[in-house]
Amino acid sequence: MRFSKRTIAPALAALGSMLGSVRVGRAGDARPSPVERVRAEIAADPQLGRSAYDALSAPPFLLCRQREATIDEAAMTSMSKSERDAARVAVEQRNAQAVRDLAEKARIFTGVYDHFLATFGKRCGLAPLVESPPRGVGPGTPAGVDASPRLPLLVWIFTDKRTFAEYHESHVAAGVAAGVACFLARPTGWAFLFEENGTDREFSIQRCAALATLSLLDAYARQRSAGAPVVPLPMFFETGLAEWLGAVSMAKDRTLTFVGVNRPRLQMLKGLKEEASKANRKMIAFPVRELVEFVDCAGIERCGVEAFGVASRLALPRFHIQSWEVLRFLDDAEGGEHRAAIGDMLCAWLGRPRVVPAGTLEVVKSVLGIDTADRWKALEKAFERYEQHLLRFDEAALPGPPLLGDWPGYVAPALAPAK
Repeated sequence: MRFSKRTIAPALAALGSMLGSVRVGRAGDARPSPVERVRAEIAADPQLGRSAYDALSAPPFLLCRQREATIDEAAMTSMSKSERDAARVAVEQRNAQAVRDLAEKARIFTGVYDHFLATFGKRCGLAPLVESPPRGVGPGTPAGVDASPRLPLLVWIFTDKRTFAEYHESHVAAGVAAGVACFLARPTGWAFLFEENGTDREFSIQRCAALATLSLLDAYARQRSAGAPVVPLPMFFETGLAEWLGAVSMAKDRTLTFVGVNRPRLQMLKGLKEEASKANRKMIAFPVRELVEFVDCAGIERCGVEAFGVASRLALPRFHIQSWEVLRFLDDAEGGEHRAAIGDMLCAWLGRPRVVPAGTLEVVKSVLGIDTADRWKALEKAFERYEQHLLRFDEAALPGPPLLGDWPGYVAPALAPAK
């Protein structure tokens, strides 16, 4: 076979893509790939840079899982041969399970991306997330401003609860709520979650799907911002959309079905109702009009104490539950009459600075056609009726997820060890 520039250049480019290290273009044009750039940024992070991890590319995401099982060679010297063999087998089994877990998470994140783009791409003019120019480059882009998403979108999976807690604590001051098991860090757009043995399977799967949604919302806000500073979408919408799209079921082949009914949130809703019934009082709930205007966790907690006299620890969970309820209501209630509003709101807010509370309310009213006080009251009543419908929902009808080991045809992915 004869080789020429026309035949060998594509082959070299493909090889560089597979290795995730060097991109080959014109002669002499070799620079770190986006994956390699992210890995360099991880190495420079004072906390993450100390961790050993495995990386799996799942475009547009890069999933990095902290290694939890290693062989202690020093300890091996005091063991018998049979003990050493057993210890090595145990480590190999744990690492094989970790790789399977990483492969499953990759299916979740890419499945959410495909569904997100299919649902909102054409409607909101969203382009596929592909490699883009470096930060701060492009016509009219101010220096140091992200003109496009930082690809790939990093997802870091902690397997050490203490390490996760330490890293999370360093971001609480930046607006990340306390007591969470996953979060999106801004301005980097990096996503973090914590996983450990014994974690509830359904909760783990839906948490990954919700985190994927948050990551995509941030990425598409950057894509649509045209170089302007990017801020999150209105709090109720960002939270509710993540909880709604995160309500998925998983088949044995790891395909996702977006059911919209979030079992953990539904169970929490029923628990609040039962608690209220026992106390002979009405279940606490934020009026939808107030819900859409919240801008931070402190305001939610303050409203919970002032309006309902409840401890702040109940206000935030109620906000999360009710934000999911609102999105589920828009999608499902009254024969899907309000379903188009979800896409309309997303289109209205993507790529724009966060509007003041009154502005957020005005967008909601405009999209839902609420032009009088009576129409707003009618919407509140319709939401209350739908909440009663959710309280009667038989959660046993929701399919449970397969076991991690129940994966017909599973083939272990090729990982790219980074450290």
